[in-house]
Amino acid sequence: MIDKIKRVLAILALISAAVFVVAVIILTIAGQLQAQRAWVYGQMTVFLLLGLTALLINWLQNRAAEHSKESDK
Repeated sequence: MIDKIKRVLAILALISAAVFVVAVIILTIAGQLQAQRAWVYGQMTVFLLLGLTALLINWLQNRAAEHSKESDK
């Protein structure tokens, strides 16, 4: 279950990153990057939150695995 959640978060982070990169390129070419600054920062925030959530889940899984190894001893 956790692996599916991590996989979905990773896919969402990749999609968010791709949308962000394409949008910044288009806005830069069109000269509208400064005008759309709030949207760009919003996409950056979404990407970072998804990535940090995936890292937190990974850390919690590793911590749980360490505790189970210690309790098995």
